[in-house]
Amino acid sequence: MEPFFRWCSVLFDQVFCGAALSREQLRAASKEVQIIIPNSDDYGSSLAVQAQSGALCLLSALLVLVGDEKDVVVGVANSVADALDNFAYFVGNQISESDDAPGTCELLQREMARQLYDARTITDLMRRGVGALTEWRIENRQFTVPSAI
Repeated sequence: MEPFFRWCSVLFDQVFCGAALSREQLRAASKEVQIIIPNSDDYGSSLAVQAQSGALCLLSALLVLVGDEKDVVVGVANSVADALDNFAYFVGNQISESDDAPGTCELLQREMARQLYDARTITDLMRRGVGALTEWRIENRQFTVPSAI
């Protein structure tokens, strides 16, 4: 997944630091990312869909920047929905195999707390600036499955 993280960083720099890429570089990046997209049928983990969705979203961002694809936004929305549905299924399985009630499931509580923290942080980003966004992004790498970042 090294190309995934590398190209996410490059795109982040392009958006927030003005480091423009040529169409040729974007096309090369999209080919590199396309190769690493996992086929969820090839993996036993229910979280393989998370990795697949993240890579598909990155590929879509690259294709939009190249200008070759204009309708990929629908595909991105579907990838995000698939990742969320899959995560809900994963958490549901964790809860059903546990004696914990949904309100006390540690995994679900941790995820809810993280989502609330992220929502507060994103809301505050305009005031805090790009440096804070970079710090938040680095902090979030430890939680990357990768999901649809």
